[in-house]
Amino acid sequence: MLEKKIEQRICEYAIKQYGWLVMKFSSPQMRSVPDRIFIRNGHVFFIEFKSNGKKPTNAQRFIHRKIESAGISVIVIDDLAIGKTIIDALSKPATSVPGKSNRVYKRQEKVHASFRYGSRKND
Repeated sequence: MLEKKIEQRICEYAIKQYGWLVMKFSSPQMRSVPDRIFIRNGHVFFIEFKSNGKKPTNAQRFIHRKIESAGISVIVIDDLAIGKTIIDALSKPATSVPGKSNRVYKRQEKVHASFRYGSRKND
């Protein structure tokens, strides 16, 4: 599937199903930034969309690492079904656990680690 179609459908899904604020992200001063920023209930993450099987360029990976070093997740999605699964996982309300006030962020880290560079595990 084309990157544009994956991006459109995932963004619509996140907005309609979970109420995420989704914005196209661009920076006139910096190339290779992620495609979209997702914001909801104090949680923020970026998504880089790719066509099926495609990977981020080296320049994109460099920018992703810079963003991640600031404590914000960057997720690469190249598959519609996996993208919806990621949105589902990041949208579930955190359960209350004593001493674990950042449970949603921890879930974000787990999902991020699992789906870092798309759907193909052998890449």
